[in-house]
Amino acid sequence: MKVEPFILDAVRNLYLPAFRHIVEAELFSSDSVGRYSASRENPVCSAEFLVSPGSYMVRKNEYAGCVDIQACIGQIVQVAWGQMLKEGLVKFGSVEDFISNGFDMMFSIGSAPDMRHKRQIPTNQKFPGVIRLDKLKEFEKGIIVETEYDFNDKSCIGKSKFYLEHVSIAQ
Repeated sequence: MKVEPFILDAVRNLYLPAFRHIVEAELFSSDSVGRYSASRENPVCSAEFLVSPGSYMVRKNEYAGCVDIQACIGQIVQVAWGQMLKEGLVKFGSVEDFISNGFDMMFSIGSAPDMRHKRQIPTNQKFPGVIRLDKLKEFEKGIIVETEYDFNDKSCIGKSKFYLEHVSIAQ
């Protein structure tokens, strides 16, 4: 299912213009996407990104750096989570509640140490990214989401974790 434009726009608007990298996205709760198998318990989000040169450096960079990829990881997880709420895969009130309040309740709790760049990703050309939401660990006040990601056909791969307050898994 395509991620709704209002979800994409809400996520993009969280970032400074130079860091609005996500172009479009699609959420899968069945089938396979690249090397990832999707299920209702472990959905996969596929997206297209565009990083502009000079997003965080004074001089124009020809390749996406760690800062850019961190922004891509955050954006793909946020749009996936918004679409999962819309589809009823997780509970947090409404997707509108999440957009207006939930982004403040989503914290990255680790990804940079596990990020591996195997090849450079050029700026100024679109590239794919895929993230699988592997494990949803529910606690009294929220969920920890463990993910695995792949950008530009294994150019940059790794794992990340996010904590989301006041969210529960739909039964």
